[in-house]
Amino acid sequence: MNNPTETMNIDNKVSAIMTDEAVTNCLNAVQTLHTNMPFLINLTKAMKRQFPTIGTERAGMLPVYLTAMNNHPTLVPGFVDMTEVTKDAELWEKMRIPLTQLSELCEAIIDTHHAVGSDLFMAFLSFYNNAKEAARRNVTGADTLVATLRPWFDRTA
Repeated sequence: MNNPTETMNIDNKVSAIMTDEAVTNCLNAVQTLHTNMPFLINLTKAMKRQFPTIGTERAGMLPVYLTAMNNHPTLVPGFVDMTEVTKDAELWEKMRIPLTQLSELCEAIIDTHHAVGSDLFMAFLSFYNNAKEAARRNVTGADTLVATLRPWFDRTA
């Protein structure tokens, strides 16, 4: 779909079924990722702000600095372990490969989940509005139904 906003149905942006087997397969794939990257860590937001990083915008510095440090070992501070630097550089480069694809996949999963949630919300809102109209017309049981549904749509809560 080139421009999803032009072709999406406003009330049904996603129409799909995900089988239990597909969920299991996805979870197994995630477990495979964890198994193959046992060194993964989690950082708090504060730690992420605290730790400087080369990031993608500075990726070009990696080969330049590695070459310079290897060509000028006398300028490398004694507390910098070049074996670890080389190991980190290799890991950083290799992790970029799955990182790019997984970032795109995660974005698509998040966007699809959001769109499905929107589909549900719109259906629920339509039902709620219909129930309110039924209550306004004194349909039996509609007042109780509206009272049950109201907390999710009450803007004062």
